[in-house]
Amino acid sequence: MNSLICSNFNLLNKNIEWEKLKDFEDYKFDDYNNFLFSLNDRAKISKYKNIYFLCYINSIIENSDNLKKVIKFFKKKSLEHKDKNFFIFLLYHEYGSFYYDKLNQQKIYNSLYDKRETINNLKILKINTSKNDVSLRNLHYVRSPLTINLLKKIVSKINLFKKTEKIKRFKLIILDCDNTLWGGVVGEDGIRNILYGSDGDGSVFKEIQNYLKFLKNSGILLSISSKNNKEIVWKTFKQLKMALGKNDFISPKINWDPKELNIKKILKSLSLRSKDVLFIDDNFIEIKKVKRNIKGINAYHVDDLIEYLNFLRTDKRLQIYSVLREDIKKIKQYKIREKYENLVQNKKNDKVFKSLKQKVTFSKVNNKTYQRTHQLFHKVNQFNFLSNRYSFKQLDKILNNRKFNLRLISFEDKFGDHGVIGLYNYKIERDKIIINDFLMSCRVINRKIEEYVIYCLNKIKKNKELIIKFKPNDSNKELIKNFLNNECFSEIKKNKNTIMYKITNSKSLSNVKDHFI
Repeated sequence: MNSLICSNFNLLNKNIEWEKLKDFEDYKFDDYNNFLFSLNDRAKISKYKNIYFLCYINSIIENSDNLKKVIKFFKKKSLEHKDKNFFIFLLYHEYGSFYYDKLNQQKIYNSLYDKRETINNLKILKINTSKNDVSLRNLHYVRSPLTINLLKKIVSKINLFKKTEKIKRFKLIILDCDNTLWGGVVGEDGIRNILYGSDGDGSVFKEIQNYLKFLKNSGILLSISSKNNKEIVWKTFKQLKMALGKNDFISPKINWDPKELNIKKILKSLSLRSKDVLFIDDNFIEIKKVKRNIKGINAYHVDDLIEYLNFLRTDKRLQIYSVLREDIKKIKQYKIREKYENLVQNKKNDKVFKSLKQKVTFSKVNNKTYQRTHQLFHKVNQFNFLSNRYSFKQLDKILNNRKFNLRLISFEDKFGDHGVIGLYNYKIERDKIIINDFLMSCRVINRKIEEYVIYCLNKIKKNKELIIKFKPNDSNKELIKNFLNNECFSEIKKNKNTIMYKITNSKSLSNVKDHFI
């Protein structure tokens, strides 16, 4: 068995849809309101990898206290059992209609993922519902409003999630403005005639912006590539009091240059790969040009507004199952990076680094940084020497093994705190120190931090050989091979897929300390 399903209503033991799952002996069901008992039983919970909870709420306002208790309980359990996955289906019913309100969803996310905690194994799953999903008869006679139709959807969602939970979500959405963020062409129609917020298409565009705001608050970056007048665009956001505003976008390009050139500049300024980016535009010709000139970029053509909104809500790479503190702070950290990029353009590198007051800190993994550690192993691609994707169980083994030394790398400069931006992990042997993992977020690459980390590691080796492993792949080979051109690295051994380099002192390595405080 690897899954436990429980709920705050008693329909599960009585329905044929759940019986079908039980035939596979993969699910266990509890009686009404028995989920607390189930999850407090450590022997019982140890049998399962995934725990699903279906929470039915009459009204978000009337049940807010109960909801907080449920979330607090699951937070506690997810921190106690870091190797388990906890999923909550939040189902709302109010005034006879069944719905999933986006504003309420945002309130729940704000409650679930506050600034003090990083919980990656506790997730919210969304279900698109319709009038056929609820039954007043079921509500009164079996203490649950759910119909077989909705139970089928939930079963399908659970099974789909098992297949797609490893899919990497988009890191950046680049948007056109006219007929993509609002209806009409602002330069021709004027701000007063733009469709936004009123009935019909205007209300759909408002909902689109609300959802994009939700994605941005959950860690997906937003940018703009639009052929338009910059002053008019920002004035439109402000004058119509739109859900999105100037501060929600990173590195926007609003001018009359070709969009593919602007997008290349955005990707370069953010150090992002094209395959991690989604471009949205209502002009199919522009989309074709961008896809022809930027290999691997993803694009969506806005043709039908409802389909567009549905795409944002349902596309696999736009699903938000968990939000860490670092995700929430991401746009702020990229804006700090922008200040650095602007400074680089005006000064020579040597002068830049000396004026930045750069500081690197190394720390052990604790409860607050445990989830971020796991996230780094799974998200960092380009500057990642071995690209190991450790499970929670494998990570625990490393942390509990005295031979391994895993340290997180935090970074700050005069512009602000960049947070935890990387890690290294080395193993001590008789006459060797072997660096098994070394990875860093690309938003801070070329700040000499990577050289400084090697300098610090080189200082601890004493009479031992310091060796680093490198496994090239399509994502990391270009960036890391450039880094390995430093004279302190010398290749000593090559296996099938892994190359080993010996690290020795060099003049450039010794001088790197002058760039940090």
